Amino acid sequence: MTSLKQLYNRKHGKASDKWELYLDEYDVRFQDLKGLPINLLEIGVQNGGSIELWGEYFPHAHKLVGCDINQKCASLRFEDPRINIIVGNANDPLSFKKIRDLSPDFDVIIDDGSHKSSDIIKSFWLYFPLLKEGGVYAIEDLHCSYWSELEGGLYDPFSSISFLKNLVDVINQEHWGVSISAREHLEPFATRYDFETDLDVLRSIHSVEFVNSLCFIYKKPASKNELGKRIVGGEDYSVWDEIRPLSGSQITVPGQEGNPYSDLAHHPILETRELLERAEDLSGKLVALRDEKLRLEQETRKLSEECLAEIYRTRAIVDGMKSSTSWRITSPLRFISRGGRVLVQDLRNFRKKPSYVLTELKSWLNRNPRVKQRIVGLLASNRLGRFALKSLRSSHDGVDEGLVGSLINDYPSWLETFDTPTNAELSELVSSLGESKSLTILVFFDEHDASSAEAMAEALSRDVMRAWRAFFICRSGSVDAVRTIEDAAALDARIEAGCVESEMQGDGAVIIECGVLLRHHCLVTLANVLFSDDNVSVVYSDEDRAREGNFSDPWLKPEYSPLLASQGVLFGRVFGVNPQKFELTDLCNSYLDDGVLPSEWITHEITRSSHVDIVRVPSVLFHDVKATKSPKPITHPELSEPPRVSVIIPTKDRWDLLGPCIDSLAKSEWPTERLEIIVLDNGSSEAHTLNCLAEYERKGKIRVLRDEREFNWARLNNFGASQARGEVLVFLNNDTELLDPTWLNKLSRYAKLSRVGAVGCKLVFPDRTVQHAGVIAGIQGVAGHGNLFIPEHAPGYRGLANLTREVSAVTGACLAVEKEKFDRVGGFNERFKVAFNDVVFCFDLLEEGFDNVYIPDALFVHYESKSRGYDDSPEKVERNRLAAIETWKIHPKTMREDPYYSPNLSLYSPYDLSFAPRRRAPWRLAPTRNEDIRVMLLSCTHAIGHGVPAVLSLQAEHLVEKGFRVTVAGPASENDFEYPGCERVVTSDPIEAVCHAARLGIDVLIPHTPPFFNVARWCGNYPVVLAYDHGEPPPEWFSDVEERRSLLAEKDMSLAMAHRVFAISQAISDESRTPVDGIIPEGNTHLGQWDEAAKERRASARARFGWEGKFVVLDVCRFHYGERVYKGVDKFAELCEWVKRQLDPLEDKVCFVLAGKGDEADVREMQDRGLSVFPNVSNEEMFDLYAGADAYVSFSRWEGFNLGIAQALAMGLPTVGSDIPAHRAFGIYTTDQVGLAGEWLQRQIENPSGRKPVLMPWEESLDLWVDVIMDAVRPVKNAD
Repeated sequence: MTSLKQLYNRKHGKASDKWELYLDEYDVRFQDLKGLPINLLEIGVQNGGSIELWGEYFPHAHKLVGCDINQKCASLRFEDPRINIIVGNANDPLSFKKIRDLSPDFDVIIDDGSHKSSDIIKSFWLYFPLLKEGGVYAIEDLHCSYWSELEGGLYDPFSSISFLKNLVDVINQEHWGVSISAREHLEPFATRYDFETDLDVLRSIHSVEFVNSLCFIYKKPASKNELGKRIVGGEDYSVWDEIRPLSGSQITVPGQEGNPYSDLAHHPILETRELLERAEDLSGKLVALRDEKLRLEQETRKLSEECLAEIYRTRAIVDGMKSSTSWRITSPLRFISRGGRVLVQDLRNFRKKPSYVLTELKSWLNRNPRVKQRIVGLLASNRLGRFALKSLRSSHDGVDEGLVGSLINDYPSWLETFDTPTNAELSELVSSLGESKSLTILVFFDEHDASSAEAMAEALSRDVMRAWRAFFICRSGSVDAVRTIEDAAALDARIEAGCVESEMQGDGAVIIECGVLLRHHCLVTLANVLFSDDNVSVVYSDEDRAREGNFSDPWLKPEYSPLLASQGVLFGRVFGVNPQKFELTDLCNSYLDDGVLPSEWITHEITRSSHVDIVRVPSVLFHDVKATKSPKPITHPELSEPPRVSVIIPTKDRWDLLGPCIDSLAKSEWPTERLEIIVLDNGSSEAHTLNCLAEYERKGKIRVLRDEREFNWARLNNFGASQARGEVLVFLNNDTELLDPTWLNKLSRYAKLSRVGAVGCKLVFPDRTVQHAGVIAGIQGVAGHGNLFIPEHAPGYRGLANLTREVSAVTGACLAVEKEKFDRVGGFNERFKVAFNDVVFCFDLLEEGFDNVYIPDALFVHYESKSRGYDDSPEKVERNRLAAIETWKIHPKTMREDPYYSPNLSLYSPYDLSFAPRRRAPWRLAPTRNEDIRVMLLSCTHAIGHGVPAVLSLQAEHLVEKGFRVTVAGPASENDFEYPGCERVVTSDPIEAVCHAARLGIDVLIPHTPPFFNVARWCGNYPVVLAYDHGEPPPEWFSDVEERRSLLAEKDMSLAMAHRVFAISQAISDESRTPVDGIIPEGNTHLGQWDEAAKERRASARARFGWEGKFVVLDVCRFHYGERVYKGVDKFAELCEWVKRQLDPLEDKVCFVLAGKGDEADVREMQDRGLSVFPNVSNEEMFDLYAGADAYVSFSRWEGFNLGIAQALAMGLPTVGSDIPAHRAFGIYTTDQVGLAGEWLQRQIENPSGRKPVLMPWEESLDLWVDVIMDAVRPVKNAD
C-alpha cells in the first residue's frame, strides 16, 4: 500500500511541503481511515499540493475542504471534484459558515495555517465541535509556539503549546481534588483569545498526544473518557491483600485544599503575564516620558512668551471696552440680542445657512451653558419661542438638530417629542389589529365622579380604536348619579350602563377608574399587547398628573414589582387584563359590593395565581386628574424564629472606625446566642488595633479570622462566609454605625423569603442625607445610587426612597443574604477585588431567579470610604473602569436594562427624564421588511479623502439599495460625501446623536469612530448598537499621548457596552482589547482598477509628471509631522537614500513619489530628503499617480486596513509593505528592513512583471451587514 511519503516523493504539479516525521506519523494514525468515506478539513492550503495528496491518500473520501487567507488561492483549480477551497480567514464567521455549509462535520481536521498561537487556539474552539466522534484533530508546526514572531516563547503562558498542555490537565480533571472547574482553569485563555468555554467539548476530548512539532487530539463520547471502575482479576493476594475489596469501586481523590500547587485563587499564568506586561509598559513609558519632557520644555518656553504678550494685549482691549458708556448702558439688552433675536427673528434665514455654521453656533452655546440655559428659558416662555423650537426640531435639511434635541429638558416637550405617536402611526397600528378582535372596557365611577362620565363617553367615542364595548359601572345609592351615568352611556351605542356579563366578550379588557384622561394611543396600545400574545395576563403603563391643563410629575414605572404592587402604587387607574385569565364579573361584584378598587382587586388576583405574565408598556397612556394615592401600608413577612446570623466585617487597622461599629452592634435586639460577629483582619499592624481585637475576642464579642494577603474585598468576604456558622450572612463595612436596634429583624425577615436574594437598607451620611437607597444599573454606563444626598426622610422620586421594593442591586456596605443562596451563586466574584463585587453578586442572584430587596429604613450611618479612601486617583479610576467593563461582559442584559428602572428615565442623572428613551415606541409595529428598519451610521468625519467615510458611504448606499431607511450622522464640512437617499444629521456629540435616534425612531446605530462609540453608554437595550471598529494606532506614537490614552480607554468602555462589535480586519480583531463578535472585511472594488482605460492614462500621466524612462516608487499617506513616524514616511525616505547608495547605476532611473495630506513645511522637508511630493491631490490626480507608478511601498507601523495598498493592488502594482498583521493579510511581501525592501525593489526594476489587479470584492461584506442588522432587530421584533 502506497505510503504518504511515497506520494510526496513522486508528486508533480501543485507544490506542497511537509516535515518527514509528519508523514510517518500520519501513516500510522490515518491507516484505519484510508478506506472510509471521510470528510477532511485542511486549514492552510498554500499552493494546493497537500490537499491534492490527501485526495490520493484517501481515495474513498467524501469531502476535502481547504481554507486559506491568501487571496491568490482563489485562482487554484483542481480536477478532483471532491476538493473545495474557501478563501478567507478560517476564524472569520463568514469563512466558518462557508466551511460548515460544505460539510457539517469532519473525520480529520489538520491545522497548517498561520501557526500563530491566537489562530491555533481560536481555530480549535471553532472547529473541534465539528469533529466526529472517533475523529482526529492534528496541529502542525508547533515549534512555532516557541518563537516570539508567532506569539510564543519557551515560557510564554499563552502560547499554543501551553494551551494544549492545559488540555491534558482538563482530561484529568476528576483527580484535581479542588473545586475549580475546567472552565475556570481555561479562563485565562478564554479571556485572552475571546472564546466561550464549552464543557461538552472539553468532555469529548479523549487524548492529547504530542510528537515533535505535532499534536493529535482525539475525540470520543464523554462516557469513554472517564477513568471508570477498578477491575480486579486473579485470586492470589499474597503480596497486597488491600486490593481484594476494590473491584468495581471508583477512584477516591484526596482533597487538595491547602496544597500550594493546586489550591490557587488564580491560574499562575495570570500573575506571570501581568508582571511581564507591567515591566514592558513601564520601560516604554520611561522612554516616552524622557522624549516628552524635552519637547514640553521647548514648547513651554515658547508658549510662555506668546501667552504673556497676548494677555497684555487682550487686557488693554477689554479694559477699554468695559469702561465705555455704551457697554454699561446696553448690558440688560445684550442677552436678548445674542439669544432671542438670533434664534427667533432670523429663524427663516438661519435655517437656510450651511449646516457647518449651525455646528459652530451649537458649539459656542455648549461652551456657554448659562447663556444657552437663558435662551431656552426665553424661547420656552412665549408662544413665538416655542414655535421657533418646534420649527428647528422639524427641519430635515442638515440643520444641527442636536442643538434643539439637547434643549428638550421640560416634561411637556419631552412628552410631545418622544411619547406621542403621529396619526399615521396610530392608523397603521389600528389596521394591524384586524377586525376580528375587540376590547371590553370597564369604567368604574362613584357618586362624586359621576359628572365625569359624559367626558369619558365622548373621549371613547373619538378614540381611534373602534372595536370595543364599554360598561359604565357606578357604586352609588344616588338616583342623580345613576341617571347621569345612564345619560352618558346613551351617547354611544357601544356603551352600556351597568355590568352586563353576557356582553363582556372582548378579546382583551381595559379597566379604568374614574378620574383620568386617556391619551389618544391608550386603548390601541393596550389592545396591541393583549391581542398579540394570549399568555399576557396584565398590562400596565406609565402615567402623569393633569392639573389645570398642564401635565407634570410623570410616574415612569419599573417592570413588575410585587412589593410596589402590594403597596398600591404600580398599576394606577388604567390597566389591561386578559379576560381569559380573570373573571371580570368578580371585579364588578367586588367593586359594587365591597368597594374594592380595580387596582386593589388585580393585585389580590395576581397573588392568588401560580403564574401571571405581566407586561409594562413604557409610555404615558393616561393623565391622572385626582390626587396621587398614598401608598398602602405594607404587610411585612414574619419570622417563625430568629435565624442564626453571622455579621462579617473586613478591616485593616483603623480601630477608630471598627471599635464604634462593633460597640453599636451590641445594641442589636437579637438573641446573643443566635448572633456571631466575625472580623476579617486583612493584615492589621497597629498595636492598638491588634490589642483591641485580642481583647474583644477574649470577651467573646467577636471572632477574628486573619488573611494577610493583598486586599481583595470579595475574597475576604468569601473566606468569612466559608467560616460562618449562621444561616443568614450580613456583610457590613467597618465604617458603619448602627442606628436601629431592630435591624436584624428587618433584614432577616426578607432574606428568609424563598424568592428573595440580597437585602439592603437605607444608609445615611453623618449629616443624615441618603448615601444608599438602592443601586441602579447602567447609570453613566456603570451603576449608581438612586436618590443620593436627599434628606433621610425625603420621599425621593415618586416616593421610592421610602418604599420597600425590589431593586437590581444593593450596596455591600450592608447586605444580608441566606448562606444557601450565597453558596448557590458562588459567593462574591473574586476577580472584582475592590469595586463592583457587590453589584455583580446581586446580578448573579437576579440571574438565578431571586429578587433583591431594598428596605427604606435608615439602619446605619455610613462614613463612606473612610477606611480605604475615595476612588479618585488615576490608578483607582482605571481599576474601576476595568471592573465596569468586566461587569458588562458578565451581565450585559442587566447593565443594559435595569428591570427596576424605566427606560424613560435618565442614565445621566438618576430619576431625571431621559434625553432619549431607551425603548422602541410601543405604537410602532414590529419590523417585517427592510423598509421598516431605520439605521443610523455615525462617523467623526464625512470628508472626501478619508478612509472611514468612504467605507461608510458604500455601507449607506448598499443599505438604501436593500430598502433600509438610513440616516448618516456626524459633523459637517464643505467637502463631504453626499450620501444619496439618506437623511443627514449634523452633530458632533454622542448624546445629541442618541437624541436624534430617539426622535427619528432609529432601530440600529452603527458607530464607526470615536466619539460616537459612546452612544452605547446612553442607548440601553434600544436602539441596538453595532460598533464597527477601524482600530486606533498606539497612543505612544503621538505627542498628545495622554489624551489619546484617555480616548482609547473611553472607547474600550463604550465597545464593552455595545450590543455587538465588529472589526474591519483580523489585525484589528487581534489587537482589540474588547472581544470582537466578528470580522466584516473591507474591500477594494470601489477603488480605481487597472484596465484598458488606466493603461491609456498611464502614458499621459507619466509624460505630464516627467516620469518617462523612470521607475516610479509610490507611497500614499498623510505625512504631517505628528503622523510621519507611524505612517513610516521617514523609512520611505531612508529607502530612497538606500537606492542612491546601493544602486548607483540605477539612481537616476528611480523616482520616489510621496502623495497625501501635508502642509508646506512638511512638503519642503520631504523634498529635502529626495522625495517628489504631491500634497493634497484630487481623486483624479491620485488615480493618475497610481496609473503612472511602477511599484508601491508602505512602511506604516500600524494599519487596520491599508487603503493605499488596497488601491495599489487594485491597480496591479507590485507592492511591499512593513511586516505588520494588516499588511500580511494582503498576501504581499512584507519586511521592516530597508535593505530587504531595497533588494525587492531592485528585482522589480531589473525584472518587471506585468500588472495584474488583485481585487477584494465588497459584496459579501455588505450583504453580511444586512444579515447582522436583521439579526440585531430580531429580538426587538420578539419583544414587540
